[in-house]
Amino acid sequence: MFKNKKLHPVSFSLVLTLGVFLLFQNCEEVEFSPATPQNLNSTLDSNDNTTNVADNFTNDQEESENTNESNTPPSPQVCEEGKHFGVWLDSNDDGSIEGEKFLGSIVPFKGTRTAVENYNYFSASAHPLIGPEPGSFNSHVFFYEGTDGLSLNFIFNVDNGGSKNNKVNWDIEVIGNNKADKVLISDDHGELNEVETTPDGKIYESRFEYWENTDGGAIGPFIGDNFFIKVKALSTGDIEIATFHSENSSNFSLNDKEHVSSFIIGFLEYKKCN
Repeated sequence: MFKNKKLHPVSFSLVLTLGVFLLFQNCEEVEFSPATPQNLNSTLDSNDNTTNVADNFTNDQEESENTNESNTPPSPQVCEEGKHFGVWLDSNDDGSIEGEKFLGSIVPFKGTRTAVENYNYFSASAHPLIGPEPGSFNSHVFFYEGTDGLSLNFIFNVDNGGSKNNKVNWDIEVIGNNKADKVLISDDHGELNEVETTPDGKIYESRFEYWENTDGGAIGPFIGDNFFIKVKALSTGDIEIATFHSENSSNFSLNDKEHVSSFIIGFLEYKKCN
């Protein structure tokens, strides 16, 4: 019979250490993959209602990109400010542009003569050198800028034709302009007159009557961009077509509801930003 022998603790530890060493000697080399959304997903239970780790990974990445974008300084805003020189209808004759139709911006005709020279008055009629050509039963309004400044011109009918007998009555109020304006020419004499000076400007009356020729006139000069002109059409008789002309061929109808409308000329501030 064998007698029981007691193992020494040191011998047991030595044997265990030697066994572990031999085991690792037989293992192959292991490669570790970085954490990606794909292999993170593969460890999740599809029936699990907990938050998707891969989604969190992607969202965190997007938030990081968005944060980087938000840290990019925005492009500086560039703005352009100015004033439109334009014309509005005044269909209710209240002298205000509020609620009225803006017809468009005005570009004056330009020349090297004075307003009177350009009006070219003879044969009791206007024959403008620069500007719209007069027409039968027509009313033409335009600005002319010549050697004596900017002037408002208006011509009714045509020489040797058109209306056999017609009357046109307008009241014209100029506000601002430092009261520098006056009647430059009246077609015919005495039919266009300055009748009142107000604290804000001047008032003119035009009382035209013509027979197969033109009537009209010019008022000016207008200086800078601090004025309004209100034209109240009291009566226009047999005028069929009324037009405000601009040098850039942008012509605006002054007809409203089958009659010639009152209108307002002035400046409108604007601001455009990119």
